[in-house]
Amino acid sequence: MARSRGLPKSPQARYAKWQAKYDPTVVQTRFNEVSSVAQARAQAGIIAAAQAQQEIGAVLDQYGVAGPARAIYLSFGMKVWHATQRLTSTALASEVNGLTQYWQTAYGANPTILNAIAQALGVTALSY
Repeated sequence: MARSRGLPKSPQARYAKWQAKYDPTVVQTRFNEVSSVAQARAQAGIIAAAQAQQEIGAVLDQYGVAGPARAIYLSFGMKVWHATQRLTSTALASEVNGLTQYWQTAYGANPTILNAIAQALGVTALSY
């Protein structure tokens, strides 16, 4: 049986709620209180992403990938890196296998290079 969701909100009701919820003074106070924590997290994330890009770049240099093709492989590597931040074990390997298949089909990427990038980021693909 489908669950009833109630009456839909009008655009005016949504805007009124947003206005009440996001009082500029309250938001500014909250941002000021958490800014140091947010800056530390952002800095750590930027450093980790830059390290991943360096590892991916090293693999691309090793395989002689240059020009526009480099962007294709870099985007794959960053997708893999993002997956490593939220998944582990078999789920991570499955995700990377899916990404590998997608990049091969959609962009004509070389699977050997894709696997080398994944391995450089610490992911071992599943074998079927």
